[in-house]
Amino acid sequence: MWHHISVAELFRAAAEAGPRDVLKLYTPDGRLINICPTIAPNTPDSCYSLHVVAAHCNGEQKCGYFT
Repeated sequence: MWHHISVAELFRAAAEAGPRDVLKLYTPDGRLINICPTIAPNTPDSCYSLHVVAAHCNGEQKCGYFT
């Protein structure tokens, strides 16, 4: 049985990010873009950069920054 997942969920799994982590996707020239099904695919000369910018946050600890 196939399970349908969104593009954002796929990126979250690739980054090993949790449901409360914040993901940001950047173009090769550093522009922030939305994670959505309509983004153009990577090419060998032009790769996106996926960042987990807030992870493992709770009221007692500061948020980490991971790339």
